Amino acid sequence: MKRVLLIPILSIFGLACSSLYAVRGPSSVPSVNWESSECKDFLDYTLLHQSEKEGFKTDGVVIQKNGNTLYEFYDGDPKFGGSAETGLYLRDTPHALWSASKTITAMLVARAIHEGVRTPDGNPLSLSTHLNDIFPMDANYAKTPNANFYKDVNIEHLVEMGSNFDWNESYESDIRKSTFLPMLYLKDGNRDMLKYALNAPQMKEGPGNRWNYSGGNSMMLMGVLHKTYGDEAFSKLPWTLLYDPLEISGAVFEKDGKGNFIGNSYAYLKPLDMAKLGQLFLQNGTYQGKQLMDTEWIKAAQTVSPPAMSKDTPIESIKVEGVYGARALWLNQEVQGYGPEFKNSPKDMYFAAGHYGQLIIIIPSENMVIARTGHDEEYWSKIDPFVSKTIACMNQEKK
Repeated sequence: MKRVLLIPILSIFGLACSSLYAVRGPSSVPSVNWESSECKDFLDYTLLHQSEKEGFKTDGVVIQKNGNTLYEFYDGDPKFGGSAETGLYLRDTPHALWSASKTITAMLVARAIHEGVRTPDGNPLSLSTHLNDIFPMDANYAKTPNANFYKDVNIEHLVEMGSNFDWNESYESDIRKSTFLPMLYLKDGNRDMLKYALNAPQMKEGPGNRWNYSGGNSMMLMGVLHKTYGDEAFSKLPWTLLYDPLEISGAVFEKDGKGNFIGNSYAYLKPLDMAKLGQLFLQNGTYQGKQLMDTEWIKAAQTVSPPAMSKDTPIESIKVEGVYGARALWLNQEVQGYGPEFKNSPKDMYFAAGHYGQLIIIIPSENMVIARTGHDEEYWSKIDPFVSKTIACMNQEKK
């Protein structure tokens, strides 16, 4: 997650481009003292020019506290502090989320479980559903070398990144050393990303015993949903399960050659709609009085992924990637003696994150959600000052 992506391949929709620079300037919010030194510090850090070295290179920001939107910025919209001449993103422009798409995939699984959908064998889909229940030795997967492992890998293992598939989620190194890049960009992978992921070898530790961050897990979760719902219903699933109930419009979700949504990278949302996803967690899975996700899922999202705490998980992998939660979000907590990593930010913060700094940050102690899109080659080290400066500013009330 902390790695720098050095292969900026544009999507077929052309929405993953970044603007050249962001222009400073808040929208008018009477309750916040924008003249305070804390807010000036927040703006100087958050809305950074491309040529400057420190701070965030931001395309869009939405900050909500106590259910109210306190701040919006879009680098191409003069109404929200941007510039029509130099910015690209508008309030209604969906933005590439990259790896934050993994969180959306997990949310779709949570919604499917909450709705009580049944798998092809007639049993309710659950975290204990095994891959073998979804992908038996049929014509499509009869030759995969891992079919004998499917009886041991369940949905929870996939969500927690503990499935035990041997996977190298490397973005910046030689493509031949990466498992992830060939799946996204080489024809043998992107024609059928699900089959590519299912054919990854297994590690010796066994499912549930070692944490390993993997975009293949997200493709398998999408494959489970595809097999469970069937082609027609699956083609609309992100909308019917998640986007429509949250009144999200204009979303884009790319598919691979076999019609599976690329749930590890290629979801696109507007910052305002990203904030809705964060607000759903902050409100314990409810939206406008309707329970959309089980409260147990929300609670688990704020706990460390069990495989990350295992003695079989090298602490170095946690230091490189970060502390991962049990429901596909990152945490600011301690694991194996490491952390909390973001020392100036609340310990109860948890968040979705994608390359170039696509962030959906939930902070229960502040009753705050922060949605941010941008184009920083290295962004992980900037999360802590960004969050702490945001909180400091938003708590400055206008006298």
